[in-house]
Amino acid sequence: MEKAKHNPVRSLSKLDLNVILDVILKLDARSPPLVIAHGGFSGLFPDSSEDAYILAAGVSVPNVALWCDVQLTKDKVGICFPSVDLDNATYISDIIRNKSTSYLVNGVSTRGYFSVDYNFQDISGISLKQVIQSRSQRFDYTFPVLTVEDVVNIVAPQTPGLWLNIQHDSFYTQHNLSMKSFVLSVSRKLRVRYISSPE
Repeated sequence: MEKAKHNPVRSLSKLDLNVILDVILKLDARSPPLVIAHGGFSGLFPDSSEDAYILAAGVSVPNVALWCDVQLTKDKVGICFPSVDLDNATYISDIIRNKSTSYLVNGVSTRGYFSVDYNFQDISGISLKQVIQSRSQRFDYTFPVLTVEDVVNIVAPQTPGLWLNIQHDSFYTQHNLSMKSFVLSVSRKLRVRYISSPE
């Protein structure tokens, strides 16, 4: 007969659990909750647009973390952009027609317009669009793609820092672009508060 494994959580009494919960709540009450503005105020404005970041910093709590999904261009410029495929949140395919390419992204063949194929100057004038089609497209064609530095300079006085999310490090490595070098370089110059990556 197998001996049952000891489960420390099950051996705690309700009183013990209440004491632990009370301690956690007291510790948590010392600082306000972290509010994360993913792409700024992207429910109204296009994700990662100037006004999305300005509004998020202006109407949220003082320690809001402004989330930036970092993509790298061919000339190693970091941009805040919600997708590895530029066509998902810009009108690039209307401007640069029939220039989509296919790459393996996380092991899946993906067709689109990728930042690794363009210098920042090539995409800096391309307008952002709302990613979620059920949201208002009123502000489409209004905002350009922003660099990480642009975002920090726009909202620096209003927020303690930026949250850089590195979604596709291995994809950029395949294209001889180092996300690690970019993050190290930018964190020396700018106030980067958090860095995350699913890889």
